[in-house]
Order: sequence, then C-alpha cells, then structure tokens
Amino acid sequence: MLCTSGYKSNTEKVHQFCVPKNEDIRMKWAKAIPRQDLVFTKNTYVCAKHFIENDIIKFWSSGAVKISYKQRRFVEGVIPTIFYGPSYLSKKYVKPRKIRKSVDHPVLNILFKNLFQCVQTIQFKSPRVALPITKDDIEFKLVTFNIGKIEKCVKVNQQNQISFWISGKKIKNNEINILPALNIKEFIGNIQNFESIIVCNGGPEYNLFSDAPQTICNVSSNNLLRHNNCNIMITSKAKCCEQKKIGCEELLVLSPRKKKMVDVIRKKNYSLQRNLVNDKKKINELNIKLIKAQEDMALCNQESIQEKLRQLNDSQKTLVNECLAASKLKNPKSRRYSDNWLIESALLPFPHPKTVRQHLASIKTTCDQISEINKHGILLFDAINLRKSLSVNSSNLTYTGLEDYGDERVEGACHKEFADHALVFMWQSLSSNFCQTIGCFASKGEVKGVIIAQLVLKAITLLENIGIFVDGIISDGASTNRRMWKELGIDGSRENLKKYFVHLIDSERKVFVLSDFVHLFKCIRSRLHNNKSLQLHSKANQICWDYYKEVYKEDVKNPGNLRIIPRITPHHLE
Repeated sequence: MLCTSGYKSNTEKVHQFCVPKNEDIRMKWAKAIPRQDLVFTKNTYVCAKHFIENDIIKFWSSGAVKISYKQRRFVEGVIPTIFYGPSYLSKKYVKPRKIRKSVDHPVLNILFKNLFQCVQTIQFKSPRVALPITKDDIEFKLVTFNIGKIEKCVKVNQQNQISFWISGKKIKNNEINILPALNIKEFIGNIQNFESIIVCNGGPEYNLFSDAPQTICNVSSNNLLRHNNCNIMITSKAKCCEQKKIGCEELLVLSPRKKKMVDVIRKKNYSLQRNLVNDKKKINELNIKLIKAQEDMALCNQESIQEKLRQLNDSQKTLVNECLAASKLKNPKSRRYSDNWLIESALLPFPHPKTVRQHLASIKTTCDQISEINKHGILLFDAINLRKSLSVNSSNLTYTGLEDYGDERVEGACHKEFADHALVFMWQSLSSNFCQTIGCFASKGEVKGVIIAQLVLKAITLLENIGIFVDGIISDGASTNRRMWKELGIDGSRENLKKYFVHLIDSERKVFVLSDFVHLFKCIRSRLHNNKSLQLHSKANQICWDYYKEVYKEDVKNPGNLRIIPRITPHHLE
C-alpha cells in the first residue's frame, strides 16, 4: 500500500522530514524505503509515520524545562523503518540497552575528612559542570550555567568545608534547608536539592531603566536590575519574585509620583471591596426577610384578609387589595387594574404612541365637508434641495435629518445617510384655491424615477380611499420625472403619443400626466443666461442675451408709468 501523506486527497496533517544532507545517510534512506520509482533529491520529504516515536525529537529540554519545537527534528543517523504493506518491509525496533555509567568514587563509609580529594574523582551529570582544578587552586567548584553566566556554585575547600553560592552571593545552609553531609551519598543528595531551588533572574533590563536609583536596585551579572531586598530564591509557586511583589520590576517602574497614584487606587479598590461585602450582607438579610414575609403571606387566605380589612373604608380596602394582587404576580407586564382602583386613583394608563397611530390609521376618514365639485383636483410633486443637518427629538428619541421614506419599503434606502433632498406631494383642487400637502420624503440625492412612480400610485390610492379624486399629476421635466413617466407608460413622441394612464381604482377613468410649462420657461431663461446665446434649430437665427440689455437701456429712458418692462432691474441682467 502506498503512503499518501501530504497528498491533496489526504486531509490528515502529518509532519514531513526532508532527506538528510549527508550523502551516506541519504543512500541508507534510499535503500530502506521499498520504492523503485522514488528518486532522492534535495526536495524529497518523508512523513513521520515511517519513524519510531523515539527517533523524533519533539521538545527542547533543559533540566525540568521543556519547550515544544515548531519544526520537529529527528535523531542524527536514524533511518525510516516503518512502511505500509507486508510485515517484512518494516524492520523490528530493538530498544537499545542502557549502559550503566560507573561512578568512580570511594566507598561511602570513608572518612569525610578526605572530601576535597574525593569530589575530584566523581563524574557529575548535566547540567552540573566541574571546573578543572590546578595545583594553585584551593577550592573545588561545581557550577551551573544560565544565560551564559554562573547561576549556582558549590565550593569545597581544602579544609573540607562546603559552601553554596547563587549569583555570586553566599547562601547559608539553614536558608536552603540543607543539613551537613556525613558521607559522599548525602553530599550528592544535597547537590541535587540545591539544584532544585528556583532562582530569581532579576527584573527588566538595565538599558530600559538606566535612571533607576541605586537606593532601590542594583545591576546583576546578567545586566538585569535586581531589587536590593530581592530574596534571590523563590520558595513559593510563583515563577519569579516579581509576581510575589518582593522583587524587581514593580518597584523599579513606579516613580514616587506614580506610586502615590497607585496607592490611591489601591485604597479605592479596598473600600469598594469592603462596600461590596457589606452590600452582600444586606442583600442576604433582605432576602431572608422577604422569604419570611412570603411564608406569612402564604398562610393568609382571602377570608382572613377581608376580616382584617373590615375596619378600613372602601378606598383603603381597594388600595390594600391592589397591593396584594400585584405582589402575587411574577411578571409586572401581566398586571391588570380593577375598575374601582382606576376610578378612585384617577389612573388611566395610555398605550404606546405607535399603537395609537395604528388605531388612528385604521379609522376610515372622509371629506364630507368638501363639495363634490371641489373634490376633483391635481396631484403636484417636486424635489427641493436641503441643507444637511441632524437634530434629535428628545420627546420620542428620534433623529431628524436622515433619509426617511415613511412606512414605505424602498429598496436601496439607507436610514443612516444625511438627507439633502426632499420630495413634496401636494393636492390642488381644480375649482377652488384649496390645496393640501399630503406627504414629504427625505432622501440623499434625487429620488429615483421608479421610486417616484411607486409613491405617486400610493398617493393616488390613499386620496381616492378618503373621497378625493385625482384627475392628473403635474411635475417638472427633470430626468427622474421623465423616468417616472416612462414607468407609467407615458410617451411624448409624435409617433406613439400617450399622455395618460388608466386609473388604479376606476378603470373607466384616466389620470393625465402634465409637465410644468413654467419650469420650461425657467430652463430656457437659465440656458440663455449661461450660454449668452440660444438657437432653436440650425436654420433659425440666434437669440443673444445682449438683446435684453439693449431693450433695458432704451426702456429706462422712459418715465415709470410708460415703461414696458418696469420690473426688470440690472440685477436680472448681470
């Protein structure tokens, strides 16, 4: 069976090892792997399934410290031995025999007065290192390194005296709970106990806090700041003396000014914790009183309560009964007041404003006060520019100045944009001066023609429902309105002229679509003013803006009652 680790068809994630760079070992790998079509190159990889677990190095270890490798490694010189298929393809793993290392030291019951000569013959295990001793040396030193510096040291002098040192500082035996050794075995046990002690490496680097006062700290041998009162040894479960608040960094970082601020914060924190404990006690006391009151209320029935209320008047009885009824409800929203309580207390709960609007909208309104002739009219609408602004209505917590199409569901409308246009709808009677604004919508930019067509049809339907007749609509010739005409089926071409659409409610009626001709004059005037000339078609003569200036110059020479254009001023001609 072929191994598919690393293939796209196999989703299992398995670590891959690149073939070794040593050509001899690479040849051994090629012979061990039972594949004839495999060609070994620098880019060939073999997955971890073909190696024994003991051949793969997963952690970096130093004493009791273990750190996981991001990129796993294999033991130098190993060869893949596990392969899928018949059992003869895989070689059986034979666990290597452990070779005992003999410790060359005197018999344990020798006199301890020869310790200085005996320790020189002992083979110490890593990470302890025995420094070489010469004829001039008077002490034997067994050291442990950390970050390139001597962290721990055990010294034995020629007088067979043992001393323990940590970071260059001598430690007393009673501080580390080490008893004097009577033989070599106890001496080795004391060294192992001494190695298990956790050492504080210090606080932050000296380069980060070069202005730290010497009255508080000093610089250690590894260029780290250490507090003068640092214990060096850590006997608790804390990882360093900084977390125990007896060491380096916390006292070094805080300046006197910041320390005062920290003290104030700690006092406030203490007072808050004390208040919290007191509040919890009060809550527990109140809960006990509440439970007791609930038990007393459970024992009382309706008859016993009415007997106790006989001495009270009717209003007081009603008040007590309402309080008792409210206390039995778990949800305050399901509370209902009695008729007597509403009348006596003059309490009339009103519904939500949204509910009131829904009820008012459901009422069918009519225009009976308007005569039948005056009910016929035209629907006018136009867009106006607005200044961007935003205001808040504190009574109902609503915003004014954003896009708003009322209750209409308009696709693409965002109610978070500032509105700069307003589309206003107004109804005007044909036989009287009566007019009424029926709607106003805020939008960002001009409203699209499709949306205007929807709003026009909605306005016609609402007006017809209350008895108002819409016989036509009027708008200017803007591009959005022309799009609206097209959506309603209006065509202004000579070949397919159509100026009306069938009424929504009454199919026998027509709704005529009219363009605001006054707006056309305004467009012509603006075009002539901006371009200073206007030509209707290629064969016609041009109309120049200077003609109006000459007419004005000749007209101002006449008296006021004989002027042709008395309302024209120089401001109009500029």
